[in-house]
Amino acid sequence: MAQVESTITIARSVEEVFRFFLELDSNARKTGPYVESITKTPEGLTGPGTTVTTTTFTSIEPNRKIELEARLGPLRPKGAIAFRQTNLGTAVAVRLNPNPVGPLKLLSPVFARIGQRVWDKRLARLKDALESQKYIDSDADIRRLPVTRTIALAGIIGPIWFTTFVVLQGFLLPDYSHVRLPISALAAWPTGWIQNINFHVTGGLLMAFALALHHGVQPTRRGGAGVALLVLGGLGVMWAGVFPWKMVDGVPAETAPHVIGAVMAFVATGLGFIVFSRRMIADPPWRDLATYTMVTGIAVLALFGAVGFFAIDIGAPLHAWAGLLQRVLCAVWFTCLIVLARRLRTV
Repeated sequence: MAQVESTITIARSVEEVFRFFLELDSNARKTGPYVESITKTPEGLTGPGTTVTTTTFTSIEPNRKIELEARLGPLRPKGAIAFRQTNLGTAVAVRLNPNPVGPLKLLSPVFARIGQRVWDKRLARLKDALESQKYIDSDADIRRLPVTRTIALAGIIGPIWFTTFVVLQGFLLPDYSHVRLPISALAAWPTGWIQNINFHVTGGLLMAFALALHHGVQPTRRGGAGVALLVLGGLGVMWAGVFPWKMVDGVPAETAPHVIGAVMAFVATGLGFIVFSRRMIADPPWRDLATYTMVTGIAVLALFGAVGFFAIDIGAPLHAWAGLLQRVLCAVWFTCLIVLARRLRTV
């Protein structure tokens, strides 16, 4: 019986080549330039019984073999695609019976020769697609997604961690006022080491989350500037733990190096949100959050200015509410982090 037998070796791992075939709905145009529309039923992961346009996967052995059948006009092709790892990459062998119906069975050798040419060209295009640098880069991005989504948890864990330990220290220190004193003042008490560690851990989580955003949002020209500012903001939080507040004559006092850390943390973060929002506009899954992120950045800068100029110093008009005002600032900041992290976990 006349059959289509086409083979090729692709310089990619068997796992990558096999996955390419399983994702036929998104990859068909790379091997068949005249494909116009593609349907997949049922949607979701490809498995036995999945139909992509006219082709049905009847059996799947991961990284070894795919059996399939199709309906192409008067033809009912049926066969298998085998995969084998070699020293040069992955050997792909296609063996199909064109299986024409009715009297057309007499033309099986003709249909087999036509099918042979079609599959030789299709496999050649597949080899070009899989071995191209563009595919290699995109495949690396796909493999990096699970890691990015895991690191995105830093944007959720960081705010919760920081807030939990600030509240806990408030219970441990009866003389401390969440309304009157800024968060950094916690470091001036004997238990201040807790807050210093809190700064270090939270700063590290913020920097990790910034890098996750960098990999999760479509790159643009100068798109790394916003990420760099967000990383600097996380570094500023860690800096605050290195140069903490001190107790002077029984009164918590801010140190000059700590001021530098505060400016790094809040100003860099505010600017980072604003700059990064421009990059989000260029990426459809993130576009709806771009304005919110930009407004958050503006709010962070405005609230930090209010705390610094009108609340921190003794005698300032809002000094009695310095702690409360700073907590509003942190709530605005942390809420945005959690919103972005949740989105990063799903895109």
